[in-house]
Amino acid sequence: MSRYLKVVIFLSMLLLSAAPVRAAVEYIVTDMGDFSPKAINNRGEVAGFISINSQVMHAAIYSNGTLKDLETLGGTYSTATSINDIGELVGYSMMSDGSYHAFLYRNGSINDLGNFGGLSGRADGINNIGQIAASYVTADGFTNSILYDHGSITELGHLGGNSTISQGINSLGEIVGHEKMNDGIDHAFVYRQEALTDIGTLGGNSYAWAINDAGKIAGESWTSIDLSYHVFIYEDGIISDISDPYYGTHATDINNNGEIVGFGFPINDAFIYKNEQMSNLNNLIDPALGITLTGAYGINDYGQIIALGYNIEMNGSAYLLTPIPEPSSMILLYIGLAIIIMFIWNRKHTS
Repeated sequence: MSRYLKVVIFLSMLLLSAAPVRAAVEYIVTDMGDFSPKAINNRGEVAGFISINSQVMHAAIYSNGTLKDLETLGGTYSTATSINDIGELVGYSMMSDGSYHAFLYRNGSINDLGNFGGLSGRADGINNIGQIAASYVTADGFTNSILYDHGSITELGHLGGNSTISQGINSLGEIVGHEKMNDGIDHAFVYRQEALTDIGTLGGNSYAWAINDAGKIAGESWTSIDLSYHVFIYEDGIISDISDPYYGTHATDINNNGEIVGFGFPINDAFIYKNEQMSNLNNLIDPALGITLTGAYGINDYGQIIALGYNIEMNGSAYLLTPIPEPSSMILLYIGLAIIIMFIWNRKHTS
């Protein structure tokens, strides 16, 4: 056996042994600055709010490395709560009289959607065809949830309690949220096919925060087992605890791949749930960055995550986590072998 062939075999074995191994760092981290992110779309645009000072906060959008102030409808506070894939944002803003109105931001301008006939209104979700999940405060102080569809209002109704708050909407116009029941317990709900359904609980208060296009719902519920909140998935009529054995966890979003993000894993850390496993996001970023992620608040279908955290100087910031593409092991192997063969061929002909 020639020494060149021995080299090829040896290096090939090294490549084969290294091919399946993937580094623990799975995300590239981008600092978005002093910003509170609430939602992210599939273009990587982020909706949320910025603090002007201790008493003034404005809705904002982060796009292509730039934060844009969307200002307010007249008061000192506004926040964007959701953004769709064509860059339309919804949220709510304080008015000059102290009440709140829902708004829709599109084509560079903020539009007042009003209070939907109540004392105050808010919008918490928008899908790609412009349907909005919203709520308003009634004259007697309760809250009603609605589907707002290009000026048309559909009341979601009640499960038997007196206050419903909507939180998220998918491309089918299905809405999730929670209702305060007469016994004082909050129950998560889903609105689909013109009917409101009680998702149930894991033993105490339950809240649904997001629903994907497959109808999977992410939320959390208080449990009597360890007296803390556990994240759940609701699918096909079944509510399933996915936090065990972890406790004190809160879900914030779910994408169309069924991946869930949130915080409290196990003590004020950002987490991701995928492939039926919950992982601390701090273990998936480069430790040399000196960043601690305290909560994840949104995830798009490409796996990009928005989070809050702080750096080694304890300065708080918002971060955008972008997955590092996982290369094909076989492609890397073939490239490595090609380089080795070219090297040996060049050595032989040079000699």
